[in-house]
Amino acid sequence: MSEESFPAEGELPARPGGEKKSFHAYKKIPIRAYCWHSETDPDTWYISHFVNKTWTKRRSKDKQTVVNNWRRIEIDGEPY
Repeated sequence: MSEESFPAEGELPARPGGEKKSFHAYKKIPIRAYCWHSETDPDTWYISHFVNKTWTKRRSKDKQTVVNNWRRIEIDGEPY
């Protein structure tokens, strides 16, 4: 996908002893899907959530939702 329709949107926290990774957003007006590439399952991209977006900048609420979902799945091992 092009960088324009699938840009890095922000950073995820670092795993203990690891480095920070980016999360991305798939943009197709008016939908935006926030996702990350899994470190624990390298063949998997997890979609955190979708938003119906009519504004241009990412909301801090959306970043926090991605981080919370990333922690729950990648760190705590709770996929659902």
